[in-house]
Amino acid sequence: MKHDEEGVSGLDDTINVTVTLDGKTSTVTMTETEIDGIYHGEFTPHSAGFPVIHLSGMINNSKVELDMHPEEVESISILPPLKQIDIGIEPSDVQCKEGLELFMRIHEDSSICASSGLGQRLMELGVVTHF
Repeated sequence: MKHDEEGVSGLDDTINVTVTLDGKTSTVTMTETEIDGIYHGEFTPHSAGFPVIHLSGMINNSKVELDMHPEEVESISILPPLKQIDIGIEPSDVQCKEGLELFMRIHEDSSICASSGLGQRLMELGVVTHF
């Protein structure tokens, strides 16, 4: 995509962007690219549904607020628990693949997904507990 017009530079610190999906809101950090006025932010969906992107802040001393409603996020493959935690999902909010349950590791601030039987055995061994 060609950028013909000059964009507004320096908004990294004055614009707030959030994405709400399936009732959970995530803050998106925007970074200005090497092209002034062009910004980039990353968001990894944690579930399927209809996201709402909310942008607010000040541009040229004027208050700006905007909601965008992009297309539906289709069903996605679920990332492993540690990858979900690495992208900012709280251990208690990690999603497990169908047929697995979420357990908290007792000696770490992380979680695992395990079958009910394995989870029960790990609880008996004192390795995990339910959230």
